[in-house]
Amino acid sequence: MSNSFESINKIDIYEKNGLKIEGIDKPKLIVKEDWLQKIFVVLEINDIKIKVVASELKRAIDNAQNTHP
Repeated sequence: MSNSFESINKIDIYEKNGLKIEGIDKPKLIVKEDWLQKIFVVLEINDIKIKVVASELKRAIDNAQNTHP
């Protein structure tokens, strides 16, 4: 079953290799739906596309944020 619409989310990148990125035209991390299976999302940066399980990505983000009090 194909999607009737496309979901694209663009997230500003604030650091690259530990160096702060200045200016208003920051590079973007793009997060898209997988066109075939709902369990996946596609991450894109600099023309590199990576497919991951969406629930695992959510869990990894929550875990990373839980390291701070």
